[in-house]
Amino acid sequence: MKLSAFMSDEIADKKHCPKCNAPLEKKGKDYAVAVKEDGETESFIMSCDGGAFCPTCPAVVLDSRVFSKMLSSVVQKSSARYSVVGMVDVDAIPEDKQDIPLGDDDNPIPIIEFEYASTKKQRPRKAKSKKTKVGRNDPCPCGSGKKYKKCCMGKEKNQDDQ
Repeated sequence: MKLSAFMSDEIADKKHCPKCNAPLEKKGKDYAVAVKEDGETESFIMSCDGGAFCPTCPAVVLDSRVFSKMLSSVVQKSSARYSVVGMVDVDAIPEDKQDIPLGDDDNPIPIIEFEYASTKKQRPRKAKSKKTKVGRNDPCPCGSGKKYKKCCMGKEKNQDDQ
């Protein structure tokens, strides 16, 4: 089973489920987190109350502030990126293996994976006109909102070379 996961900074109403609008219930859980820092990825489990769960559908809203704050004590650089991969399903640990450490060969970590469902709307790309020349400091014609020189300028030159 996968849970639909939403980050709190991507939704407007943090008290109701983005899928079914039911009131969310905040619960402390154990989460599987992956942190990428300096090209290296490290995975670990952390306990926090940063999740608000929907009682009617398989959805969770993860509080970005709670996870960022907890991870700031783990990561060394502000350029590090993290991803909450899933939730540890403690109820799925067999009774005869509860004395064995999680992650041991005889007792793998039971993870309920998250399926991220973004609520951000994709901006439609504007059609490129070959007749109009775009200046390097003009807004990029792809619609990203960035300057052309910081967005697609290098990409189009590379395509012309091929």
